[in-house]
Amino acid sequence: MTMTARRGYAVTAMALVLAIGACGASSDASALAGVPASSAAPQSGRAPVAVFKKGNPCSMLLPSEVGQILGVPISMREIVDEDTCAFPFSQPPAGAPAAAGGLDQQLTITVHWDDGPAAVTATRMASKLFGGDAGFQKLQGIGDEAWLGPMASMLVFSKGKIGIEIDLRLIQDGKDKGIRLAKLIASRLP
Repeated sequence: MTMTARRGYAVTAMALVLAIGACGASSDASALAGVPASSAAPQSGRAPVAVFKKGNPCSMLLPSEVGQILGVPISMREIVDEDTCAFPFSQPPAGAPAAAGGLDQQLTITVHWDDGPAAVTATRMASKLFGGDAGFQKLQGIGDEAWLGPMASMLVFSKGKIGIEIDLRLIQDGKDKGIRLAKLIASRLP
C-alpha cells in the first residue's frame, strides 16, 4: 500500500470515528444507518433494530439488545477499532465474576470482514497449539460454521465471507447468551 493510500485510509477512518462520536455512542438504530431518527422509526410502532453496515463493527447489535440478552443495563457501544465493538456495562451480569486484572467489564465483538472462514480456522488452530481442540464445541444453526471455545470463553462463527468472535469471558451462562447473540448477529449478516 502506498503512503498516499495509507494517508487516505487514515483520514477516512478518522472521519468515521468522529462521525460516530458525534452520534454520542447512540443506542438508536437510525444513528447507525445515517438516517434521521424521524425517518428511521418504524410506522408499526415496533422498537428499532440494528442495521448491518459493512465497516462498522457496532452496527449489528443495539446496546438494549445486548443488555436484554446479558441481563445488565447497557446504554452505549464503542467502536474500539475498525474491527472491534465493545458494549461496556457498569456491573457484572448476575452470578458473573467482577472484572479482574485490569479487564474492562464489557462484551467485545470482533468482526473479520473478508476472511471469516479463515478466522474461524485460525482460532481453532491456535487452540490446538495451546493444548488441543478438546475444549471447542461445534455449534449448529449459526451461520456456516460456529464453535464455542473452552469453558464458554468465546464463540466464533462465519457466515459467507464474514467472521465474528464474541468474547464471553465475563459473561455468566456464556454458552446460552453467546448463542443468542450469535444467532441475532447471523440473522443480520448478508
